[in-house]
Amino acid sequence: MNSDNKTELEMNSDSASEEESVCSVFSDACGGCAEQHDGCPCNSCFHSLPDEADWKHISWLLLLAFRGDHEPEEVIPSLREELVAGKEALRKKFDEK
Repeated sequence: MNSDNKTELEMNSDSASEEESVCSVFSDACGGCAEQHDGCPCNSCFHSLPDEADWKHISWLLLLAFRGDHEPEEVIPSLREELVAGKEALRKKFDEK
């Protein structure tokens, strides 16, 4: 926690736009697929997300939102960061070959 007693999620929540949702973060990470209800990506696109993403941390962030510790909007920046990091790790892995 910082000196204002804000958690990392609360500090990062300032950078989530009002139109952005958890579904839109995953849709963006899936190349824009928003075929399912509420703009969620389809199963095939979702399962094509890189294994290099920190899925334990992503699951934890979603659990925090689900159980009410944080609003979904508060976890969006951290979710986005984890999904981008996973894609960058995959890209780096292929560049090394």
